[in-house]
Amino acid sequence: ILIAADGSVPVPLRFVPLSPGRYPCKILLTSKYDVRLYCIEGVVNEERPEARFDFETPAFEALTQNIPINNETKNEWKFHVTVEGEWFHGPPILYVGPGETVDYPLTFKPIFECEIMGKLILHNEVDGMEHIFDIKGIGKRPLALEHIIIDCQVGEMTNKPIMVPNYTPSILTFKVSSDLPIVWGNPDITIDPDNTVPYILHVCPWKRGIFKGTISFSVKSKHNGDSQDDSDEDQDTDQIPFYKKSLSELSDKFDDEKADNAINNFQIWYHLEIHSAPGPPLEIIDMKCAALESFYIEVPLFNPEEKIIHFDVLFSSAAFSGVDELDLFPLDFISCIIYYSPARTGFIEESIIFQPDLGLEFWYLLKITTDIPEATIMKEIYCDLGKVVTEMISLDNPTHETLELHATNSNTENFVLEIKRIPLIIPPNSTRDVPIHFRPSALGRASHQTSVIFHCAQFSEWIFLISGIGLFPQPHEIQKVTAYLHLQTCIPIPFQNPTKEDVFIDILLTGEEKPKRLVMAQIWDSFMEETSAFKISGVTHTKGIALPPKGTLDIQVLFMPQVMKLQRTMVLIQMRKASGKRWFIDNFMELHPEVKRGLGLDSEEILEIRWIYPIIGVPQTSPPESPQIVITCQARKRLEEEVEVLLDGDFLGENPILELSDFTVIPKRKSYAYYEDIEDKPMKREFEYGIEFESEDEEASLESCVALCLIKKSYNANNEQITLVFSLIFTPNKPVRSQVTLKVECMTDGIWTFPMMLIATEPDVDEVFDIEGVGLFKEATVDFRLTSQSRNPESFMAFFLPGSDPEFFVKPQIGELLPKGTLITVGFIPTMYSRKYKATLAIQTEDMYWLYEINGLPQISILPLKVKAKVDAHNEMFDKKPARRRNFLYENAQLTRTGVSSTIKGARLMLNNK
Repeated sequence: ILIAADGSVPVPLRFVPLSPGRYPCKILLTSKYDVRLYCIEGVVNEERPEARFDFETPAFEALTQNIPINNETKNEWKFHVTVEGEWFHGPPILYVGPGETVDYPLTFKPIFECEIMGKLILHNEVDGMEHIFDIKGIGKRPLALEHIIIDCQVGEMTNKPIMVPNYTPSILTFKVSSDLPIVWGNPDITIDPDNTVPYILHVCPWKRGIFKGTISFSVKSKHNGDSQDDSDEDQDTDQIPFYKKSLSELSDKFDDEKADNAINNFQIWYHLEIHSAPGPPLEIIDMKCAALESFYIEVPLFNPEEKIIHFDVLFSSAAFSGVDELDLFPLDFISCIIYYSPARTGFIEESIIFQPDLGLEFWYLLKITTDIPEATIMKEIYCDLGKVVTEMISLDNPTHETLELHATNSNTENFVLEIKRIPLIIPPNSTRDVPIHFRPSALGRASHQTSVIFHCAQFSEWIFLISGIGLFPQPHEIQKVTAYLHLQTCIPIPFQNPTKEDVFIDILLTGEEKPKRLVMAQIWDSFMEETSAFKISGVTHTKGIALPPKGTLDIQVLFMPQVMKLQRTMVLIQMRKASGKRWFIDNFMELHPEVKRGLGLDSEEILEIRWIYPIIGVPQTSPPESPQIVITCQARKRLEEEVEVLLDGDFLGENPILELSDFTVIPKRKSYAYYEDIEDKPMKREFEYGIEFESEDEEASLESCVALCLIKKSYNANNEQITLVFSLIFTPNKPVRSQVTLKVECMTDGIWTFPMMLIATEPDVDEVFDIEGVGLFKEATVDFRLTSQSRNPESFMAFFLPGSDPEFFVKPQIGELLPKGTLITVGFIPTMYSRKYKATLAIQTEDMYWLYEINGLPQISILPLKVKAKVDAHNEMFDKKPARRRNFLYENAQLTRTGVSSTIKGARLMLNNK
């Protein structure tokens, strides 16, 4: 051991740590004369950073990240913090108590777009440990420094100072740019370090509105327009983007005043929002109009330039309509027509604005006073007293607003407004018709006036003035009633007193009593003939029936024909005032002379008001007692059969039938309404015949399959009988069973009916399909194609007839038959061996019917040939044994008792003789 001059002795100590941390150690030195103790502590730091933190924020926006520091010891820690990296900063000292976790706030605030790499070093004074973290900061494009709102006027220049700061330690010259064409100012501005200078922005808009944009201040590059005299080393270094450089390189650059590239990224920008108010109007126009009406405004335009000017036309309200844009040719003059359709009443100021592509806008100020809609006077409504007439109120909304209307009616007794839903909604630019029913309560105009007022949120009233005139009742439409001979049918005639007076009612039947003072046209003479087929029912007496105002009376007329002859009558209801006064006619002077003469009027008063109800009674024979006619034919076949019917009636009365030429029999060509054609009476009797079906569906299905033609007629004058022989042709396309009626009618005699039953049986089988099975519980099918019988697709339905085996199926069961054909699949799934299955398939359309016989055959088994058995069943020992014939007679003779196959087992075969 070497001893130094000062008497100390070096002791070698080797320290090899395996991981970072604190390693305390004690060294004890002992001798005969001395004991010494040395405490040694080794502190080992990490070779790599403990973690990495990324910061990403827009320029000028601070971003703080809290980094947790955990102290698990019992001593308080004191850290000295070192932050490496431009634009990073945080507290220089951090204290962490024992057992605590404290967040260290690290802030990154760049002033331009950049990417900075740095480190965060925390040195613990207590234990000497260092905690190192990598930090990375990315500066994005800065956010707007301020949102600037500028108020100005069209055509007037406005100056707006903008405070522009310089956060760098250098003198900077900024280049100014904006995306708004209506602003301008100096192209650049120079600002001293850490200073703020106002920049004057000039604004002069050429049209109204709100314009949004930006203004940017970016550093001008010092290299623009200069020669490149830098060294190759500097050139190579400058070619590296600023945000890719390390912290040390950046520090060297700034220290050497070579940070041009970094400063070039420094940029400041502002949001601009320019509120451009309109200038004074070119002209002020005063207008007065009514709501819900359209008015037009004519604006003259002249182009003094020698080039085409394009205009955008704007309106301050949706109530205006017209062109949105127009082109004005050089030295051209036009008149621009603009329509205005207001909905709201009151005073309002509106604008019509013209904005040319090049030049200042000009506009017109309209001061509009809108009154309520003008009252509409509708034409007078004419209606017979006791009836109701409906007119339509047309509500036209030419505006852009939706109207939600509520209505009031000043005369609900005579006028009824029909509105199903309240409020009544009328969409923009549409029309809605509202029905109003007029029921007069007096003759003439009387009090038949009403005001229908609609109102909504847009206006207070929209008036419709309606008036009506009560007319003398005209004869009602002819009612037709049909009854079987000697049986009665009832015709109800409801009557209501339409007036406001107490009245007395008289009821007359013209067939029983001739009315007085009744003047009618000659065509009604047949209704005046005496007849006993009609009777009044439902009332105890027919004279002097008292009715209050709006009182009702149910009158029933019974019709019971005794002979086959058409019967006519009229029911007259005569109404007079209970007070004995006459009815006043306030429009007497307006009545036509023919009307006065027909009613027997010679003054403005009348004693009674009369209602006329004409009735035609048509007798009908009861169905014959003989069995009904049954026509049976196989579907898709043709059957022609003669049908003979007998007509009994009173054929010797008016226009008597004496021979065959006195009557004609023709196919039915008119509806039942021809009974009511009282002016058209044939000179000789006409009988019309036809087939009547039970429903419209049956008629549509069978009308083309049934034809009826008269082949013979005869007449027996003694018995007054007509015999008709028809040829009925029945060509059904599908099975059917329908009840129809052969009907013969005569407008002077009545109706004869003969029920018939049409039966179409199943057609012949169209085709037979044999389907061979492919295995138990396996599906075997056959396909065929079926086409539509017309040019258009037809709906069809496929089904199996009753009695078919359920193992069959058909696909599809419903669908369409196409003109090119539709594929039908039929199959079966056998469930038993060696069984034959059968089914009958029907396919039906609206007009056609097909029948197919389907046979499901069992699978055919084929014996395999030349196939070696898997098991050898030969017995060679048995084959070598010699054949021995058995003597069955001898063996049976040796038996003494019956065997197990006998019905009496074990019985003795031989009986003992006693």
